[in-house]
Amino acid sequence: MAGRSGSGSSGGGGGGGGVQCWVWCPAGGPPTDRASNHPANIPMGDEAAARACFIDQLRGPRVSRIRPARKLKSEGNRAFIAEQGATRWVPDFMLLHWYEGLLILEELEAAEGKPGHLQAAWWDEEMRSILNRERARNNKTQFGSALYAKRFLLHIAVTGKERYYRRKTSQEVEESSLVAGEDSGGSFGMQKIIGYLPPWEAWHNEKCGFYQDFYQVLWDSPYSEIEYASVENGCVSQKGATWEPDECLPSDLDPLRLAAKHAWIQKRSEQEHKQLADQKAAARPQPSDASSPKALKSPHGLGASSSPPPAAALVIKRERPNDVPAPAVKKARTRRDGTPLDQDLLRSDIGHDFASEGVEMLVDQVCSGWPKQPQDYPPGFKAAGPPGFCSRLCDCMDDRRAQQPWETRKSWLEESARSAAASGAVQAFAAQTQYVFRRGLNSGQCFLQPWKYEVYPDLTYAKAAAELATMLEQ
Repeated sequence: MAGRSGSGSSGGGGGGGGVQCWVWCPAGGPPTDRASNHPANIPMGDEAAARACFIDQLRGPRVSRIRPARKLKSEGNRAFIAEQGATRWVPDFMLLHWYEGLLILEELEAAEGKPGHLQAAWWDEEMRSILNRERARNNKTQFGSALYAKRFLLHIAVTGKERYYRRKTSQEVEESSLVAGEDSGGSFGMQKIIGYLPPWEAWHNEKCGFYQDFYQVLWDSPYSEIEYASVENGCVSQKGATWEPDECLPSDLDPLRLAAKHAWIQKRSEQEHKQLADQKAAARPQPSDASSPKALKSPHGLGASSSPPPAAALVIKRERPNDVPAPAVKKARTRRDGTPLDQDLLRSDIGHDFASEGVEMLVDQVCSGWPKQPQDYPPGFKAAGPPGFCSRLCDCMDDRRAQQPWETRKSWLEESARSAAASGAVQAFAAQTQYVFRRGLNSGQCFLQPWKYEVYPDLTYAKAAAELATMLEQ
């Protein structure tokens, strides 16, 4: 059972802390947290609003938009966000996952100026720069929508406000258990679901226009023989079918939802893989003489050359253009004293010549050889300030020495009253000799150890009281 469309009752057309996200806002007004401004809301019982929505096409990206924000904290079903230098509380359903917002921007970019789509006046250079920056940061030319839908929307229905805009679909009902529908009240029988649009595509489609999952529903007889192409949500390519938002489909049709999403994900995944393969093939360098008769007659195959390319054509990538290639390092076969090399533990083709003698002398030179003046540092490096350069008598770089008392104690954090209270609490606990006794009096490494269970006091009555309390609570 699914509701067939009516006049207005069914489907129509920064940096810093926190979590990066998007927030829904009116397209032509100041930010607001009112739920009535959610892009999934379909006008119900308001003829003027329905006329503006469906006749004047004031829906989708024409009346709402997304803005980048940061979610700082959550409290119940509200979120505290930072947006455009200000902070405010908004309902959780007014926020959108960052990746999902990027999918919206990609759809607006792809549909710019094309018929059949609701254009967004707020799609400007700022939004375009955010999209291009995220593509460069993630090393992508296009964000994959199939994988996102599979991970986050396969068992989640993006729906209307009666179900708080998102709900978890049921996985207990099987498609084989569904029975034939019949017309009753405002619901009408349907044959099957033959198509699906995710919310970021349906939102700017002129046959949809709301941020919900949309399904292409093929109606049951006699409505299957009606041409709905001229209706606000009718299908041009399929007779007897319309695009319906998720909130118009009852929850017992979740198996049909799942099947439609599976089919869309499979098809979109194949398209994305093909597009990626085409981009890689276009980026691959092509031989310049591939179409010449000489190349076609080459015995080495199509486009092959009978002679190797000249040495000048071979270009070696260097870190800097003016770098001179270093000569190849000659590997030694023996140690400096003529004995065999020590074989590496992991790579058998590598040996080592490590002389342990003289190591202590080199360690002693750490303090004397430590840079203490600006000219002692290599170009581009200097001492951190503060504390600045080390003095002649400084030994902070020597890890072998014992630490000085002033290095292990933070006197500015000491509070005499707090320290005395903590020491008194430890002494009072150590005095409870019926529970603990002090260990390590001779070694100086003192700690408190509990007595063994044999010397614990009789807990028979305490256990009985605990059991009685548990029984009374149950």
